[in-house]
Amino acid sequence: MRGLPRINGQEEVRIASIGAAFKADLEEVLSRFSEFASDTGTATGGSETTLVDSAKSWATNMWKDAVLEVYVETESTYYFRVIASNTANTLTMAALGASKVVAAGDDYAIRLVESITQTEAMAGQATGGTNVTTTSGTIVAANTSRRGLVIVNDSDTAMWVAIGQTAVVNQGIRLNAKGGTLVLSRHGTLFSTELVAGIHAATGNKVAAYQELQ
Repeated sequence: MRGLPRINGQEEVRIASIGAAFKADLEEVLSRFSEFASDTGTATGGSETTLVDSAKSWATNMWKDAVLEVYVETESTYYFRVIASNTANTLTMAALGASKVVAAGDDYAIRLVESITQTEAMAGQATGGTNVTTTSGTIVAANTSRRGLVIVNDSDTAMWVAIGQTAVVNQGIRLNAKGGTLVLSRHGTLFSTELVAGIHAATGNKVAAYQELQ
């Protein structure tokens, strides 16, 4: 299945078949969007306004504002909705319509997209480089507004980082020399707004470059 972004405020698209011309137009629109994250699965239950997948363990509201595509078997129809909220295994969205419910066995896909202009506006909020030493120190401070963080080891020596605690050599997350990278994403498998600390076992200062998105 293929998800759709919200276009001109429209939250529902009902498609029985996609012609070549429509498909080409759709691909052109999608080219203006950047997909940040996605997920797929098969519903274990649901209602007019919810989709339940008991196999999932999502973070609360990690899919808020993402686009849900669900194929309702009883209708033989794809429905698209913007997700209003989610719990560990339940997505909540606007009603599909009277007597139209998500049921066990219905396949679905989630697409979280942001326009290129939105991405550009968000990017570059904070960039810099922090000296990492043989004593644990903060690379990037805690930030409750954080949406994403990338830290790159820009040195010739391996370093270790820890999230929300003191960094210790040979423990935690190892960033290899010359490009080892840590990515924290609000919509990925690893995310935190806590501080990130670093340490290395060589001599002198070693630089960890970072960019934080808010």
